[in-house]
Amino acid sequence: MHGASTPVPSSKIFDTDVGCPLYWQEIKTQEVWKAVLRATCAGCVVDLGAGHGITARACLASDIPWIGLCWNQVHAHWLNNVIDRWALEEITRKKSPLHEQSLANLVNTHFSDELQQIRDRDQLEKEDSESDDDDVDGDDLVEKFFNPASQIPVAPA
Repeated sequence: MHGASTPVPSSKIFDTDVGCPLYWQEIKTQEVWKAVLRATCAGCVVDLGAGHGITARACLASDIPWIGLCWNQVHAHWLNNVIDRWALEEITRKKSPLHEQSLANLVNTHFSDELQQIRDRDQLEKEDSESDDDDVDGDDLVEKFFNPASQIPVAPA
């Protein structure tokens, strides 16, 4: 485009010391995916690149059915275990569609170590994303690409 400069991606995106994502959607946060789901009024998600399951986590928190395509049986077992842990977390979160108080009490009692692991990892990821000055809130990012009134993608200004 004439007169416009291309946005420069965060240097952390290309930090190969921590590895490179298999798919670039892997670097999106749960908040970004939840904002995309809200903006598109998604009723169901079919994820052809399930990856590490962040879209599944966003769907779980938003009460949206999710179907993910895994690469192989090992990936399917791993992803099932990860999603099971996230479901435990959602059961204990009061505003979650999965929350039920008596079940939440049992989950807190019997799975406290697993829940703490999830909270610790989420805190590390949050601190990591806060240290990056180029991060944009999920809703802000979606509004750049979607017109919420019409639900039709539009080019960013």
